[in-house]
Amino acid sequence: MAFEHFCPECLETRRFESIFIEEDYPVKNEVITIDSHYYKCNECGELILDPENEDENYVNAYNEYRKRKNLLFAEEIVEIREKYDISQRQMAKILGWSHATLSRYETGALQSQSHNNELVLLQDPVNMLKIIERNKDNLTKQEYDRIKSKVKTMIVDHSSKSLYTVIENSFITEPSEYNGFTTFNLEKLINVIKYFLYRDSQVYKVKLMKYLWFTDFLHFKNWTVSLTGLRYAKLPMGPVPDNYDMLISLILNEDKLINREYIDFGNGQGELFTAFEDFDSSLFTEEEIKTLEIISKFLQPHNSRSVSELSHKELAWLETRDRELITYKYAEQLSLS
Repeated sequence: MAFEHFCPECLETRRFESIFIEEDYPVKNEVITIDSHYYKCNECGELILDPENEDENYVNAYNEYRKRKNLLFAEEIVEIREKYDISQRQMAKILGWSHATLSRYETGALQSQSHNNELVLLQDPVNMLKIIERNKDNLTKQEYDRIKSKVKTMIVDHSSKSLYTVIENSFITEPSEYNGFTTFNLEKLINVIKYFLYRDSQVYKVKLMKYLWFTDFLHFKNWTVSLTGLRYAKLPMGPVPDNYDMLISLILNEDKLINREYIDFGNGQGELFTAFEDFDSSLFTEEEIKTLEIISKFLQPHNSRSVSELSHKELAWLETRDRELITYKYAEQLSLS
């Protein structure tokens, strides 16, 4: 880039060309080497700084120091504050700092490592809420109520997005022979589980997994689509939903009316599941409810051991390799009808 500018050496307007020169800058007792930017006079070789950005090289040296020390950039500090829609003074009060300190950081002054650590924590709304509670006496009641409400809303929104990401990445797959040509539906799955738990008071984890597998495969056998869209894998205990532990956590997080209780058997623990309300029948067709009724009547008399042994007799389990997904094509040979 070239431009014309008054040369202090030539005392005339000259043409200047952009150049870079390697230079050292002292920053916080360290030497930072950067390619400094100057403009060079084509006549005498005089160097001048960018007339519109004379602090450019010092800013670049400071930013290089920030990179080395993993310090937030000034604009990142501003972004944190604006994320919560609060003023500099409010942010300073939440942190227990002076307004002048935060103002300097936002305009390019280097923050201390301890202050940087506090700012990094504030990027997470959960941490922000904790710090607001810790320093709420620094805020007016109106400020406290408004900011707390804003942050709590952000936490809920973030939780919902995270939940959707888990569902999308782990359970929603293209329709295929491994999910019964059905798109996974979390709400429907939760209500399938409520149906069985509301009618059976002795549903431990293994039995719950079998309720789901027999339901999906029977429905596929009769209607050529699964009911929940779950994929199943072969494990020693029998067919189980793929990523079943993640699935259980997802369900318990999404619906607080499904409960898990750990029961001590002396030689180990069992996970007992219960539901505090019945399923929502409006989510299901008559054919789907009929499938649920058949499976409930068939499996309710069984315990975890006997229902596991029952599943071991199915070709779907016998002919699938350990930990591999089970194709719904085996639904044709399901012993139930």
